[in-house]
Amino acid sequence: MTGKVIFEKLFETFGFVNETLEELIEKYGEIKVIKYQKRTMEFKLHDFYHFCLVKACKSLNAAETLISNYIQEDSQTVLRTAYECYLNASFARCNPNSLNELMDFKVSLYTGILTHPISKKGHVQRNQILNPKTGEIAPFGISIYHMASNGPCKEDAELYDSLYKHLSEHVHVHFITSGNYRNMEDLKYTMFKGELLLQPLYQGVLIGLMFLADYLLFNTKIENGILTKSKEVCQMGVDIMLETSDFFEDETDVIRDSIERLKAIGKAIHTSN
Repeated sequence: MTGKVIFEKLFETFGFVNETLEELIEKYGEIKVIKYQKRTMEFKLHDFYHFCLVKACKSLNAAETLISNYIQEDSQTVLRTAYECYLNASFARCNPNSLNELMDFKVSLYTGILTHPISKKGHVQRNQILNPKTGEIAPFGISIYHMASNGPCKEDAELYDSLYKHLSEHVHVHFITSGNYRNMEDLKYTMFKGELLLQPLYQGVLIGLMFLADYLLFNTKIENGILTKSKEVCQMGVDIMLETSDFFEDETDVIRDSIERLKAIGKAIHTSN
């Protein structure tokens, strides 16, 4: 299978996955806390999960546009955003009490209801929060690594080390990625290096599939027509990803870990709803 054929298959799959996620958002993405004026745990989880989903979907769409315009590095910076959204949503689904930190505490910090305490040496302690009225201090902050390690799927923890590291290298000024900006002879910087487009495309489809599969476990009230379509898109994506994974010889860690994650998605499809 040639690189061109793989690109076409993955790009088409990326579009199908993004369209399915968008359809789910349009159908089920109401903001229940505001609509029904009730701050129940169920409503808060629903609203937070769909916030993560729509934020990720916008990033996935941005990545799709960047890839189609041969801007692969920036597509990977926005893919990290989508990946973080998935980890937040899937972690909250399995740990709903974390919404206190993920939602309430952050909003209260922004509005001034809560603040960070000051140490005796005058340093702001950002890993804690303080209620000025009661003097109560509580720990604050859930790392992305903690989310990956304590989410619904053990393969997420295994994938995190390789995938997050790779995506982060493109977010920051990390000279290890400078080869992505050089021509084939490594003698000149160039704006376009099309042979690297398969990397972010593979990663984008992977992140989209992880979110889609998790959503099918999160929302148990999806209508049959949309549910059937979502499962079909998910299974098709997994099959194509596994079929093309051998092509990516230079990303052994990410590919190896993603294969196990894709197999877990395949199993999840058959147990959802």
